[in-house]
Amino acid sequence: MNRLAAIMTLSVLCSLLAPVFPAGADSILTSPHNLSSSGPGRIKSSEERVCIFCHTPHHATKLTDTSDSGPLWSRDENTAQDYITYVSSTISAKPGQPMGASRLCLSCHDGTIALGSPVAHGTTAQLGVLTPPSFPQKSTVLGKDLRDDHPISMEYGLKTGEFRDPATIAAVSRVKLVSRNGTNYVECSSCHNAHDNQYGNFLVTNTATQADALCTVCHTKNGWSGSAHQTGGTRYGATVATAVSQQGCISCHTPHGAQRGENLLKLTSGTASMDTNCYASCHNNDNGAPYLDMRTAGFHNPAGGGGYDGGGTTHTEAETLPLTAPGKHVHCVDCHNPHQTLWQNAPLNSSTAPNVNGVLTGVRGVTINGAVTTAGASYEYEICLKCHSGDAALAGNFNEYPPVSRMFSSLDERERINWGSAKSWHPIAHQRTGTGNSLLNKGITSIYCNDCHDSHGSGTHLLRLDNQDTFSAAQGTSYPLCYSCHDETYLMNTATDLGKLHKAHVQGLHNPLSSNNTKASCSACHDPHGVPYKAGLTTDTNSLHLINFDLRYAATPQAPNQPYDAGAKTCFVVGPGTSGLTCHTTTTNPASYNPYPYSP
Repeated sequence: MNRLAAIMTLSVLCSLLAPVFPAGADSILTSPHNLSSSGPGRIKSSEERVCIFCHTPHHATKLTDTSDSGPLWSRDENTAQDYITYVSSTISAKPGQPMGASRLCLSCHDGTIALGSPVAHGTTAQLGVLTPPSFPQKSTVLGKDLRDDHPISMEYGLKTGEFRDPATIAAVSRVKLVSRNGTNYVECSSCHNAHDNQYGNFLVTNTATQADALCTVCHTKNGWSGSAHQTGGTRYGATVATAVSQQGCISCHTPHGAQRGENLLKLTSGTASMDTNCYASCHNNDNGAPYLDMRTAGFHNPAGGGGYDGGGTTHTEAETLPLTAPGKHVHCVDCHNPHQTLWQNAPLNSSTAPNVNGVLTGVRGVTINGAVTTAGASYEYEICLKCHSGDAALAGNFNEYPPVSRMFSSLDERERINWGSAKSWHPIAHQRTGTGNSLLNKGITSIYCNDCHDSHGSGTHLLRLDNQDTFSAAQGTSYPLCYSCHDETYLMNTATDLGKLHKAHVQGLHNPLSSNNTKASCSACHDPHGVPYKAGLTTDTNSLHLINFDLRYAATPQAPNQPYDAGAKTCFVVGPGTSGLTCHTTTTNPASYNPYPYSP
């Protein structure tokens, strides 16, 4: 066969090998896969023939994958079994060593075999191995480490409910699953058509106006449809919503060259925290979102240090809950599900407490009884209990800052807010049982953890929204966090014993009992979470009304287990504590308030 005949034969061969393109399909002649002298790409040779770089009409390479007869392959097949495949803790299918069409693609794109080295036909082409372009977002050279690329040679759709029916895919798209013995596999050729570059990157779907159009041909993540990241949401106006919606999956993921291979996440670098996927791209002050503090040390953020997974790679979707000490971490995705999040009922509102709102949709949690939710949490506190309950929490592994030391202590917050283990509690997991007369809004029956804490970061001890941490002897009389719910006028009404008692302590007006006019903060006596039950220590009389003294102010060497008696209406606490506040002296203990002898 002379040279002209060979060219004509290969041209005919190419036309036969190529799929039937829809109108507008591009020719390989105008694509980067034309490595001949007429090619338009950055890599070309002196060779005039086009197809010869991959195909031959005779003596084609016999491929190892016998389920695929091969497209008259002209190149060596890399039979090495040393590719490092994609891994993920949540993937159901297990990607194997590349097979079939994927291995053919990798004969160029793993960068190990020269482009100008067809087996069956000699060529004068002097092309070496494929080299990457100067712009890194074009990951043309994948190498043999495929952990940062979309998995291939993998059985399709094993995770029921999160992938479309293969028959539907074939009917509505050009995505091509490869069938082997009745099983569908994902290969490079599922997303790319080596002969058609009409959409760029040889993609089989036009992604010009909808960047994730190819992703959603196969993927149907639970809760994605209608979510804020799918629609763009309503929080930031039409311009932002449109931009977010048009990016879709691609806002966070990339099919090749991901900085974090698992989940194919875009990060600021290969060693950056997975949270950079959120705040470095969209959720930062530069774009009008209030999350700049998340990057600051001392806040609820691993990137800020403090031993919370500084590498930023610990979280997995199916991790054991409550978290254990070796798995200690907190990331954005621990509290937010990016595939399901909404702006519904955000921010949290007391009228809906303790139900989760849209931004917490689809996040796993731990119930008040210690069970792990199989789907999304129902209540906001269940998300907090993922870390702040269980043995690791009890041992102090999730309290980076020194906790407030109280007479009856527990670092397992479930023990403090559950009426099965607490003698009195703030109404987080259970509705209040009192009259509500002390409340500004007497209709409130439940509250959120976030009514008092800012889970993103407040800059204060224990992420409190307000109130100072410690109080000097002079102290103040303003406790904005407490008074955001409780009626100060009611609490200080000296027409009642309750009012006299509060006014004497909070405002330092103890007369005629004492000349000591120092003031005690609300939290010096009351435990804002609840009084945990500890066998033999707490009873219905000594731990009601959230009375659980702060040991910085009220040490009780005389009666460590009976500091407060709700029945006899007496306290038995002895100062001095720290910070200059001196509680009752030994001569005035136990102090009775039955009735409280304060004269208004």
